[in-house]
Parts: sequence; C-alpha cells; structure tokens
Amino acid sequence: MKPLQLFAQTLPGLEAVLLQELQSLGPGVINPKIVRGGVKFSGHDNVLYASNFQLRTASRILVKVGSFRASKEGEFVHKLKQLDFTRFVSNEGTTFQTTTRLKGCRLYHTGMVDNLVQTALRQFDSGESLNSCSQRLIVSGVNDKMSIAIDTSGEDLHRRHYRQSSIVKMPIRETVVAAFLQQILREDPNVEIIDPFCGSGTVLIEAALIASNTAPGLSRYRMLKNNSYAFQKWSSFNEERFQDVIQSAKKAIITKNPVSIKYKGYDRDQGIVKVAQKCAEIARVEDRINFSHSALMSSKFDFQNQGLIFTNPPWGLRSDSRKLRRLYAAFGDTLRQNASGSKVAVIAPGNQRQKDNVLWASGLSWEKAGSTSSGGQPLILWKSQVP
Repeated sequence: MKPLQLFAQTLPGLEAVLLQELQSLGPGVINPKIVRGGVKFSGHDNVLYASNFQLRTASRILVKVGSFRASKEGEFVHKLKQLDFTRFVSNEGTTFQTTTRLKGCRLYHTGMVDNLVQTALRQFDSGESLNSCSQRLIVSGVNDKMSIAIDTSGEDLHRRHYRQSSIVKMPIRETVVAAFLQQILREDPNVEIIDPFCGSGTVLIEAALIASNTAPGLSRYRMLKNNSYAFQKWSSFNEERFQDVIQSAKKAIITKNPVSIKYKGYDRDQGIVKVAQKCAEIARVEDRINFSHSALMSSKFDFQNQGLIFTNPPWGLRSDSRKLRRLYAAFGDTLRQNASGSKVAVIAPGNQRQKDNVLWASGLSWEKAGSTSSGGQPLILWKSQVP
C-alpha cells in the first residue's frame, strides 16, 4: 500500500523543532519538509499513529485525501465523490464537519462549499446510528485548485489531559512550552530547573516528560482510551499496530532519574500548587518535581550547580501594568541576590515595544531565543543570565 501523505500542523515559528521531532521517529518518516504552518511528510499507518502519540509540538496531524480543480458547484461535487474516503470513515457511519479556506476561487463562499461537501459525501452518513462519528474535513482552495484533507487527531494535540482544572487563568499551551523547552535545553538537557511562577505546573511537567522521554500521548490515552484520536474510529484502524506504538513508547521511558535532579516549582497560591501536584500525578512525573507554596521573595534557588530558571510569569492582558512592573523588578532583584550565574528563560508577550515591556523592569539584559503566536497573541521566548 502506498504511504499516506501527511501534514503535521504547528504554531508559527515552531516548525524547526517539529521537524527534529519527526526525524527522531525513525526511518518510517519519509521526506519530512518544513512548509508554512508545519511539516509535510509521508508514512504508513504506524507513522500516522506515532506522530499523533509522540510529537510534542504538533497541533494536529492531517492526511491528504486528494486534490482537483473545480470552479462550479456540480464539478466540485462530482470530483469530490471520485476521491476514496472509505478508509477514513467509520463502519457505523460518519458525518463530516468541514473547515474551508478559499482564496482566488470562483467557488468563493465557504458556507456553500460546506454544503457541497455534505451533498457529495452523504453516502457515509448513517443518519440513525448512535455509534456514528463526526470527522473533520479540511478544504483548502487556491485559484480553483481544491485540496482535501482529513483530520486524524480529533482534539488538538496540545490537550495532554493531565491538566484537569479549569481554575487556571489563560493557561499557556503545552505544545508552546514543549517547543521552547527543547530550544533552551539543547545546550544542557540535564540542567536543574526552577519555576518561581509555576501555576498549574505546565513548564515543569513538560520538562519532566522530555527528561524522562515520556510520550505526550500517554496521559491522553489513559484518560480517553478509545476516544483519544479521530483515527481510532476509522474502518481502516489497526488496533494491533497502535498498541505497538503505545508499548514502544512505554519501553522508551527513562524510569530512573540518572542525575537525581528534581525540578522545583513555587507559587503564592496554595490552591494552585495542589492543582500542579495533581497534574504531575496524572502525567506520572510527580517523582521528578517538587511543588511548594511560596511567594517569589521566599523561593529557594538552591541549585546543586548553576541551573535554569524557566518560567511563564504573569503578563495578563488585563493586569495592572504598574503592579506587573513591581513584580518583575522584584523578580530581577531576587535572582541577583539568590541565583547569580544562573540562566533564565521567560515566556512573555511579543506585541510590546521594549520600553513598554514589563520584562525590562527586571533589570536583566534579554535576548530573543524563539517566538510563536497562540490564540492571536504573539509570544517570545527571552533568555538571559543572572550577573
């Protein structure tokens, strides 16, 4: 059987990290290449399963069904019917939810194209079956050339399902944290990490997953089982091959901490510290992290060696800028007093001029180490070293 044409989506600016992750999956990944918005590649079912289960920075995995030219409604319906969807639908019936993007097409109305998809693929909708599934289909049209793809992931892959609480305000995506961590940890993968604004623990949990070589899909699969990914509902789904991917991922976990490092997280909110501890337990990395209730000025930066402070401090869009400046000034003072020589990495918004950016209130010199955009908010990874 011919390999599938696959596309791993990611947030802008994270494509190079994603490419490295894909290459690490092994020789089954064929011709990976960075394109706008992700990495395109080819592979068989086992690669499709592994890319969903093991990639830390991918938002979702798409598979191309085919492409054709169409400028009229009847032509679109006729040519879409000619594509083979049988392996991407459920035996119990499938309804298609369409995402359509059109540019320079004579079929210019996205709602009309969505209706044409329903007309063309009505044969797969059982109508009455309680076990029928919903499948996302993506139509991308440029100058009358239509490309048709199927979503293989279901929920966005940043949803690891270890973060169970809804009390966290404006949480950062796990995929963003994982990408930025990998960029910083290239220099020293075994460095000690402290997060003085740990919140629900995303930074340290993702760091522990990377350090222990734990696949990000494991916690998702433990929580959702047969509803973890869209491809599990397909008629072509091979449960045995998928279980091979899961078992291989489990065997690859580094169960013993080779350098006896425990990451440390602090937060002034005792309730959120308990949430972080619970999230780490669900992710099964609680033995690698110590979370403590502590205000910034009381946090202990007791590295065995010079370590890394990696954090996503408060920068809420509705926060009082004066309070934030005082907080960042205290952050800089605390680091100079207690963490001299340590490296610092901070995730902060990227839509401000330097003189308006509260990060500079810390008094440290910052260098841009990475960037992306999430939910319309530009984000920058800044790095520095405490003098």
